[in-house]
Amino acid sequence: MNRRWTWDALRPAWTRRRGELGAAIALAGLVLASYWPVTSADFVWDDAAFLDAWPVRDWGGIKDIWLAPRSIASEGHYWPLLYTSYWLEHKLYGYSALGFHLVNLALHLVNTLLLWRLLPRLAASSGSVLHHPAAPWLAAGLFAIHPVHAEVVAWVIARKDLLMTLFYLCAVLTWLKFLASPPGMARIGRYALALTLFAASVLAKSMAVTLPAALLLWHFWRDGKVAWLDVVRLAPFFAVGLALGLADKAYYQGREAIGFDYSVLDRVTLAAQTLWFYIGKLAWPADIVVIYPHWPVDATRAIGWLALAAATGVAAALWFLRRRIGRGPLVAAAFFALTLAPVLGFVDFGYMQFSFAADRYQYLACAAVLTLAAGAAVRGIEWTRTRLQDHGSSGGATAVLRSGQALAVLLFAALGTASFQQTTLWQNPLTLFSHIVAGNPEAQGAHANLAPALLEAGRHEEGLAAALIAVERAPGAAVARNNLGAVYLALDRPEEALEQVLIAIAHDEKNADLRSNAGKALLKLGRLDEAEEYLRAGLALDRRDPGIIEALDHLAAAWFERDRFEEAGGAYRTLVELRPEVANHHGNLGKALYQVGRLEEAIEPMGRALEMGDPESADRAQLNLLLGHATSALGRPDQAAEHYEALLRIDPRHPEALDHLALLRFGQGRHRDALAHYRALTDVDPDSATTHANLGAVLLQLGEREDGIASLERALALDPENGQARDNLQRALAEQGAAGR
Repeated sequence: MNRRWTWDALRPAWTRRRGELGAAIALAGLVLASYWPVTSADFVWDDAAFLDAWPVRDWGGIKDIWLAPRSIASEGHYWPLLYTSYWLEHKLYGYSALGFHLVNLALHLVNTLLLWRLLPRLAASSGSVLHHPAAPWLAAGLFAIHPVHAEVVAWVIARKDLLMTLFYLCAVLTWLKFLASPPGMARIGRYALALTLFAASVLAKSMAVTLPAALLLWHFWRDGKVAWLDVVRLAPFFAVGLALGLADKAYYQGREAIGFDYSVLDRVTLAAQTLWFYIGKLAWPADIVVIYPHWPVDATRAIGWLALAAATGVAAALWFLRRRIGRGPLVAAAFFALTLAPVLGFVDFGYMQFSFAADRYQYLACAAVLTLAAGAAVRGIEWTRTRLQDHGSSGGATAVLRSGQALAVLLFAALGTASFQQTTLWQNPLTLFSHIVAGNPEAQGAHANLAPALLEAGRHEEGLAAALIAVERAPGAAVARNNLGAVYLALDRPEEALEQVLIAIAHDEKNADLRSNAGKALLKLGRLDEAEEYLRAGLALDRRDPGIIEALDHLAAAWFERDRFEEAGGAYRTLVELRPEVANHHGNLGKALYQVGRLEEAIEPMGRALEMGDPESADRAQLNLLLGHATSALGRPDQAAEHYEALLRIDPRHPEALDHLALLRFGQGRHRDALAHYRALTDVDPDSATTHANLGAVLLQLGEREDGIASLERALALDPENGQARDNLQRALAEQGAAGR
């Protein structure tokens, strides 16, 4: 009896847990089905520039990520947690696009599950619709698959929004646990943890600075007021947010001077329009083009004031209706506007030069609107069902429920399909920027990025057209000029390439990549001294720029081809300093030193290259040959022989190695070894008079006079002027005659 009672008592808990597990699995299924195309996506847009930053690549880079953020050349913000995640991934699986995309997908799923579990705890009262199990799940489901999130999930660099939201939601959850805790060390620990999680959220992306204000909104929702105790408790949050936010803003403006000459009224009307734009995309997620067209910013235009009036009217209506419909809608609207406030145009930020809005900016903010919509839908269905049941129509109540469920399925199917299609556009730079250009032909940045994508696809003429459009739209944009120069380089038009890149440098003197392309153009023009000047200047800006390192490698090869070995050696020495892990750089440095007669110095880098390089590489044979020559010339015959023999293991018929090794063994008195090598050499080159002459000399030394005479006669038949063969033959014949007498 007791055992049965225990099982009966546990059954409701087990049923509830099983239901929660099923709900969680359903959310995971929605996420995976909607964003599955990321599993085959490549890196796009700025991914390469940010992920290839040396602090991400280098084991010691973690220190600079936190203490020297300027080492991330393309970044203008202090977001170390973002780059720490990239650093960790690079150490686990290198630059695997699949790995980075799967982490984004997993973070979005975790955020979805956190939102689902958090919403009931945020409910202001037990009567809140969020306590109905369907409302939080429906809100989380909408958040999981809404098409405006495709950008955040599919774009690796948008990881910042995912991480920010993760720490943000964890901070809110910890804050709620802090409030529910009794006084004691555990309560203090939860407060400290909430503050730490908030700081982490800001260090992932500074938009999270609004969290303390959002928590005050929640206190207002719960209590109908904000108590002084709430403000005091959150004061350290405001202080941390203010400090980190101002530091990031100062750092950003120090890196990239952004300034738009908008008046206060311009900015207010711009913010109102931008807010409604985001609402529109949530309500009807069509024509998502990533880079949206600018709209005019002018306080004299009526549309801006209409947008402001509408926003003010909605806010006023929600305030005055708060006692009738509850404070939830007011708080949801306020949270949406508050969370988006940093990117509504009140303050300048870099992306405003491309567009006033971006889908990723409302990743966290839209959770409030989606929750409000889900709650309203559930409340509406429950109200209708209750009324029908009160009137005795249980069948009608069931029909309403089934209709609501069917509509939810249709809505999820439509949103999931749209998200899947939108995610597919992020497969590679070509698909992404082709889509943006098609949806927003005025997007200069999209044309500028489409050009190199077309170039990589081998569609050079189309790439040229896109690059020309980008320059036409923004003649002063250094990136557009640089990309046009890159297209001209690919079309083997270096004069035009150089012209465009020099214009780009005039607009952006601190961009190392521009110096790289200038160097490449000058290389193609044969102006090597000028090319080196630009490449050295680029190295002074960024010693780890891959484009410059590639161009410097080409420059060194060009010096070498022109027999300017001192200059080639200088370039290769720089390459060894920059990329000591590349075997070819060491080997080429050794070759250049060898050519100028600095044999002792040449041995170390060539030997290092042999230790590091591919044992089957063709270059390995040449390095062994040169090392054999160098050590032989320095009077180290045993070392020389080792290198010649190593070369012959790679290529047993290598004539120069056979010849030098045979000569070396002859000098050491190892005539049988010398004989074997000369015989092998005659098989390789049977018409070499010198080889037959040397073979004859060895045979004479071994007392094989007849074979020696035959080899010497063969040498003279091939080259009657061979003095060595003639002298040895005369001596051999004289000895033969004397022996006959």
